[in-house]
Amino acid sequence: MLYVVGPIRIGILGCGRVGSAVVALIKREENKLARLLKRPLVVSKVAVVNLNKHRNCDLAGIEVTDDAMAIVNDDSIDVIVECIGKESPSYELVEIALNNKKPVVTSNKALLAKHGLSLFELSASRRVPIGFEASVCGGLPVLKILREGMLANEIRSVAGIFNATSNLILSERHEGPNITTEQVLEKAQALGLSESDPRIDITGEDAAYTLTLLARVIFQIDIEVSQIHFEGIESIQSIDIDLSKQLGYSIKPIGLAFTSGNAIECRVHPALVKNDHLIAGVKSINKAIWVRGEHIGESLFTGLGSGGQGTASAILSDIVSILRTNTLFPLMLEQQSLDVLPSSQFQSAYYLRLKVSDTAGMLAKVSSVFTEYDVSIEAMLQKPNPDEQGLVSLAFVTHVTKEYQIKEIIHNLECLEGIKSKITLIRCFAGTVGFG
Repeated sequence: MLYVVGPIRIGILGCGRVGSAVVALIKREENKLARLLKRPLVVSKVAVVNLNKHRNCDLAGIEVTDDAMAIVNDDSIDVIVECIGKESPSYELVEIALNNKKPVVTSNKALLAKHGLSLFELSASRRVPIGFEASVCGGLPVLKILREGMLANEIRSVAGIFNATSNLILSERHEGPNITTEQVLEKAQALGLSESDPRIDITGEDAAYTLTLLARVIFQIDIEVSQIHFEGIESIQSIDIDLSKQLGYSIKPIGLAFTSGNAIECRVHPALVKNDHLIAGVKSINKAIWVRGEHIGESLFTGLGSGGQGTASAILSDIVSILRTNTLFPLMLEQQSLDVLPSSQFQSAYYLRLKVSDTAGMLAKVSSVFTEYDVSIEAMLQKPNPDEQGLVSLAFVTHVTKEYQIKEIIHNLECLEGIKSKITLIRCFAGTVGFG
């Protein structure tokens, strides 16, 4: 079907931020694409929900329909580009396209995190490609690097900033103490960075989808998104941003996975990152993926991974790869046997903040609880509370320990006389084994 005489016809499902960017990019690069493919590449049909809605692209010469099913069943369409961005009806449409032996390219991380394993099996059984580079950090071409460029390396650790909206929020709050999450979220939405439901940016769910796909590719495990522990940035307070700066850290929205023996930790959460680490320098709307390989050591890939244009670039790259080589993209897992650890078994360094009475012996009482559990302290900071007479904030950064120990320490600390509020806990990331 891909090698008939005439243009290669693309059918696009969805014409929002990403779909319209794909249309515009294909039109803008039509001459270059024709030289690469030896044939014209044209967008033939686009499916939308609302035929009357204005689109941010030139749709002249393109058939626009509200019947997406007709496009995936159209024999004249050579490649399907799925830009709907939702779990349904995307799953049903992609499934039908693959059964019809039409190559599919998608940026839908939620779809692949939840249904990817069955779609990859279908792709392999029907011997038809599915490209999903754009589903992991948009325009950053990390999947091709990981699956091809680092083929000779056993990658033991991966971490990064997978969500641009949450990174923008924490970056701007780090620079301005009076800036609120709500203000920055409005900015992210205006820039077209946020998901259609921005709550999944803030809660860490969007980053958990990305980590699910990365863990499958890198560690060859059959992991579900429900096994990824994720927390959001909504609980980060200005005082913690200020104290972390004084301690030499930045708070970043981190996703990470690493293996230890026959086990793997997979988690998404805000974390204190030492300012001399490469990830600490990834600010604003940039994303990043940091890996440690057996032979190459540490590598960091960073850039503008979000937005319509970056995602469209990755989608077009997959289209060209499929058409030039007919490469099969299904994720064929080797089914490594790795146990996904529960949060109680996580290993990390930890930041704890306590509000305590400013009385003699209070610091000694607090320190004795850490000593009781044989957890050592890397750094400590005391900050007066000018608005609360007689109270101070104590901030501790521990060395690496198990999470269940930290939870027990917090329980015992909160039982002490003189502790005046719930204790704040934030994990730390330094890029060492165990990510302590």
